Amino acid sequence: MVCHSYLALLPDQGVAEWPWNQWPDGRGTGGRISVESVAEWAWNTQVSRVFNDIQHEQVWRALQLIHGVPLAGYEKGAPVQLAGNADDRLVYVPKLSEAVLEKVTRVAGLGGRLVVYSWQPGQIRQRVEAPNVAFEKIPEFLVSRFGGGK
Repeated sequence: MVCHSYLALLPDQGVAEWPWNQWPDGRGTGGRISVESVAEWAWNTQVSRVFNDIQHEQVWRALQLIHGVPLAGYEKGAPVQLAGNADDRLVYVPKLSEAVLEKVTRVAGLGGRLVVYSWQPGQIRQRVEAPNVAFEKIPEFLVSRFGGGK
């Protein structure tokens, strides 16, 4: 395994250009490490760090773009951010509270597909039991979507 501190000493080159990034396999063919696979390595904390520092407004904008819904501003006083239509909704929960749990439960009861994005989706999942609801954890969802994770 390559140590992170060792990589910091290497010249500023792309991974594909590093001399160690070639090896023969058992059949005599070579291999290369892709940049995408490097993003998934446990020691590569740079991508995760960027998403942990992200602001709620940025999360909300990214989620709207991913879902292809019309862009709406972030409402700071609202307990949740809500977008979509009767068939397909998304909710972003920036901070968990009893009022938020009640609101998400009401939205889930409206029917249609609902995706709830939260920093603490497990706690919401315990209270909102509906087959039409999916839960995604922030920032892991964004790291997976944009940072090369699985």
